[in-house]
Amino acid sequence: MTLIVRVVLTGLVSVHAAGCALFGPICLSKQKRTQVTTITGFAAPGTVGFHRVAYGRAGSQNDLVLRWTGRSDPTPPLLRMYVTRLECEHFDPSRPAPPSSDPCAQVGIRLVNPLQPGLIITHGRGNPERFGPTAEYKLWIIADPELPAGYRVDVTAFYGPDC
Repeated sequence: MTLIVRVVLTGLVSVHAAGCALFGPICLSKQKRTQVTTITGFAAPGTVGFHRVAYGRAGSQNDLVLRWTGRSDPTPPLLRMYVTRLECEHFDPSRPAPPSSDPCAQVGIRLVNPLQPGLIITHGRGNPERFGPTAEYKLWIIADPELPAGYRVDVTAFYGPDC
């Protein structure tokens, strides 16, 4: 057996043993999602609002998905969401990003999907180094400057391998 074939086979066996099988649904079957909460509200034009949210400790990350009324209209309202620490009092997404030690520093990885934007908040199991012992954060909803919209944010906890 050549060295290249051995290396490839060893890699496949290692990936398979770790639960990320390339063959079959083994990896996906080890992923778990649990509902943390659903937040609903109304965003009047030009407003900035927030919700206090408990971090879902059942997983290694929390996934947030924002949906709103009118997003499929020809001229839809555009809502944005951000996550900061609880201590943030006046979040302004137009200002330069503050250092990560600032309470208003944005937390999370933004998903790119204009019709269904989302955020992933990592460092699970309560994220004590980021959110403190209460494991809560502020979810900010930034309204369209001219159009109102009702919204819904689904928060789920995710645990398992990244397949």
